[in-house]
Amino acid sequence: SDPRFLRIAPFSDRVKCTLGVPLLVQGKLIGVLEVANKQNQKQFTPADEELLSAFAGQVALAIHNARLYREIERRVEALAALGRASAAINRAMRLDEILDSAVEAAIAMLPSNQGVALMLQEAHNGELRVVAQQGFDQGALDTLRSSTTVDLENQGSSLISDSLAHDVGIVDTQDPVPLIGVPLRGREQVLGLIVLGTTTPPQETSRLLQTLGDMVAIAIEKTRLHEETSRRLAEVSTLYTLANQITTVLDLDRILDTTVTIINRALDCQGSCLYLHDRQTGELTLKASSSRGRRVQEAADLELIDQVSRYVLRERQPINLNNIKSQDDISELFSADTRQNTATPSEEVKSMELEDTSIRSLLVVPLVSQNAFIGTLSID
Repeated sequence: SDPRFLRIAPFSDRVKCTLGVPLLVQGKLIGVLEVANKQNQKQFTPADEELLSAFAGQVALAIHNARLYREIERRVEALAALGRASAAINRAMRLDEILDSAVEAAIAMLPSNQGVALMLQEAHNGELRVVAQQGFDQGALDTLRSSTTVDLENQGSSLISDSLAHDVGIVDTQDPVPLIGVPLRGREQVLGLIVLGTTTPPQETSRLLQTLGDMVAIAIEKTRLHEETSRRLAEVSTLYTLANQITTVLDLDRILDTTVTIINRALDCQGSCLYLHDRQTGELTLKASSSRGRRVQEAADLELIDQVSRYVLRERQPINLNNIKSQDDISELFSADTRQNTATPSEEVKSMELEDTSIRSLLVVPLVSQNAFIGTLSID
């Protein structure tokens, strides 16, 4: 008959009387302790309420202490995982090892996560590219990549989004799992993002994830610096080897063959060609070449290199054709030939160069001696 009693079937018919007291910790409600149906069909008395309240005080304190202990335990585990991640990331020498270690660390630190993705910013266009992930399908990754941006002016800021979780398909049984993104902050710019879908409280997750992100950013910059240093050392070593070998040889043919062989091997290219210019006749003649195996379209390849080499010799400057098949660079080259009023290849030769050649990219530089242009050197 009490209007405060909430009638919920099938329990309402069996409950005759009930006594409930709050579970309070430092004045904060954390739950309710309730008893029902005193034996012998008696009603609960004020003494019963006093006793249950005393029990509730002890229960509330025990629950609070257990939660604190569990929270401390979880934080210790997260910090331990962060320490292991730091050791693994610092040991890694390759970029893929760093990225895999970062994903594994995020999973170990935050076991309640529903998915983790690591995205790096492309140097040439600033777009984000997913480089390592776990828990996302391809459709989710595409949506995530197109929906996420990095605030470069503010060195990146944490992104916490509920709605984006719907778009990328990270959903729990009832509610979407929040997405938390933190920047990979380099010394001068943001390198990318780590994005996590997790049910852990966002503020705490963001702090842990940002610590991991800072470690990953340092490791990425260290690896990139190591790769750049190694590349430059290889270049210096190549120049030293080349200079050492060609300065100890007096035979011209051996000098030219050694040059293209060393350059081809050092730059890991398909082939290298060296042309010399006859100042009396004006002819440009192929004197040495080196290729990785036999060229499938040798005639078309050499015809293209010959035409570009003549252009370089005439213009007295290097030319770098990054995409032969696009025709844009070649069209500009042929139009330059026309402006110079020199002989240009026939339409058949142009078509053969573009369609039949196996060369994808070509770099040709002039050879200069005592301010005189004596030939060209190419790699493709």
